[in-house]
Amino acid sequence: LGSSWVTTFTQTNNEMVNDRPVYRNGNKYLASTGSQWIVSSTDFGTNPGDGSGLMFGRGTSGCPTGIGEWQIANQVQGGITVDSTLKAVCDLECPSTPPAAPTGATMTWDNAVTHNTIISYTCSASDVKYARCTSDAQWEPSSIEACSDDTVTTEAPVTTEAPVTTEAPVTTQTPVPAGCKPAMNKKKNVVNSKRCVVIKSHPKWNGSSKYKRGNKAVWKIDHRSCKLQVTCEGFKTAANPTCKKGDVLFVKAGKPFKRYCQSKGPDGLVLPKRKMTVFQWRIDKKKASTGFKCFLHCET
Repeated sequence: LGSSWVTTFTQTNNEMVNDRPVYRNGNKYLASTGSQWIVSSTDFGTNPGDGSGLMFGRGTSGCPTGIGEWQIANQVQGGITVDSTLKAVCDLECPSTPPAAPTGATMTWDNAVTHNTIISYTCSASDVKYARCTSDAQWEPSSIEACSDDTVTTEAPVTTEAPVTTEAPVTTQTPVPAGCKPAMNKKKNVVNSKRCVVIKSHPKWNGSSKYKRGNKAVWKIDHRSCKLQVTCEGFKTAANPTCKKGDVLFVKAGKPFKRYCQSKGPDGLVLPKRKMTVFQWRIDKKKASTGFKCFLHCET
């Protein structure tokens, strides 16, 4: 990969494609197809939003900071080279007014608003809540739950750094973990170094078909032997911006649980070792969308 590709890309005039920013540097650009980020150049005959390019990073977030590895089209030897050292760092800021502390809680914050900043809300020694500045420049969660009498200590949000850029126009599909079996609904599914599973919003997910009202599910994942990583090929549900109404994927691994909806999926999420993490797919009786396909595997 030439050094000219490792550079600064800037969004101008609020340019967007597939509901995500388009970043440019001359003829070079960094843009999303909706399921992956691609670095390319208009000199190759491609345009932002196309599935062809030089470098590919799987992820559905509003900023490529959440990508764990990049695939680079090798212009000299041919084929694809995987680079997990490249990082895309978005210069973004969350709102200067973070979620308010619930009654009785003490907020600990250094006034930073950059990506991956974490604010803690201490209700008691055994009741601590967190908010994180995400790659979509929003605080997550947007509001903090009230303090409770529970004695369960919540787990801090997992933060991840991510990759950036690549060469030559090649149409490719970003690879996903091989040999993953469909996760069993309402039963325990074991994930370890030799076994991964896949969860879908509906059995015939292909990125364009829509799920139906009867496709809700609960997947129980036992990953006590490794950290669990989530890798999504696509994610799109019908819900309101706060994920409080509509079709939502819940990830329950301690408190607070996480909500994912619209085009903001759990791609790149890494969870600590646990005997049980629950993924719950809830849908209402109104609109439908194209849903999701996510692989659950040990952290790579």
